[in-house]
Amino acid sequence: MTKARPKLLFVGHLPPPAHGVSVSNQRLLDGGPLHEAFDVDILPIQSIESMKEIETTGKLALNKAKRAVQLFPRLARRLKGVDLVYYTPGLFGLAVLRDALLMQVCQARGVPYCLHIHNERIGHNYEGQPDHPVIRKLHRRMLNNARMNILLHESFHPFGGLIEAHVPWRAVFNGVPIPAPQPLKHTGPFRLCYIGNIHHIKGFTYAVDAMAQLPGVHLDVVGNFSSETYAQEIHRKIESLGLKDRVHFHGRRPPETAWEPLEDSQVLIFPSHIQEGLPLVWLEAMARGKAVASFDVGCARGVLGSVAKDSVVERRDVDALVATLKDWDRNRSKLQRIRRKARKQAQEIYSVAAWQQRVTDALVAALD
Repeated sequence: MTKARPKLLFVGHLPPPAHGVSVSNQRLLDGGPLHEAFDVDILPIQSIESMKEIETTGKLALNKAKRAVQLFPRLARRLKGVDLVYYTPGLFGLAVLRDALLMQVCQARGVPYCLHIHNERIGHNYEGQPDHPVIRKLHRRMLNNARMNILLHESFHPFGGLIEAHVPWRAVFNGVPIPAPQPLKHTGPFRLCYIGNIHHIKGFTYAVDAMAQLPGVHLDVVGNFSSETYAQEIHRKIESLGLKDRVHFHGRRPPETAWEPLEDSQVLIFPSHIQEGLPLVWLEAMARGKAVASFDVGCARGVLGSVAKDSVVERRDVDALVATLKDWDRNRSKLQRIRRKARKQAQEIYSVAAWQQRVTDALVAALD
């Protein structure tokens, strides 16, 4: 007689809107390993309804509060017969209060839970300012009562001492679809690319500052602005610096075609200066044979630095970023080696299939 699969309640953000966590969650659900190991029930949550709501993260908006309150009875109804809850928690502020209480509902029903944390640390806002001590206490309790904490990179443990030594954890990285390899052009104009939400917290203004020091270099951009106000600010800056003919906006595109306008670029520029985890765009760029130049956020030193140490510079250090880019432009053979190594690592470590299996293995281990 075939043994019944344990029941997993998958609670997490799913698209829309599309952002790193929601896209990763959807990819995990789309894969075979999770469904082979578990009988999966899905409880989608939406803490934001559009990327523009990121600007109000941490503020008690009425619609956010209403969605949070509605989540409690929905979770309670779905816990019957569940062996393990999988949850991707919020990172700071009022989301922590919501998530700590949700996990207490699981505990009260005797259902163990596993947390998958998509950031470099917890309990600090985007600018690195710590939460109120009461909220940090709630987060500590939630983390240390988990059956397992799943992290993006081993360098993130123990989250500034929040996770106690006895609590099981695993690092699973992230995963992206690996496209068929294309020949990497050795020569041609030096082009940079940026892909993702164009938001002030993602540091796009630093990319513009860098372009001002890179005469003759072009930047292709795929993504939408988070607000009309920020769009106007950036366009004014581009015009004042004389960059209108070298910064090209291609708008938001579906995942299937998002990288098409960026095919001729050799380097992804990642100027975010806030807390990050393991951004999918790093891996997507690497899988396409692009070098990545980034500020030192998330696990950049461990992931990008293993490809090329000069890929990573200190946060907000535009001069150092420019120095790296100029060096790569001058030394095309070096850049070619970096691009080949980046693609090889993506193929060997960061495929969706390999990542789906790592996460599934962690969840299975959580029940052992």
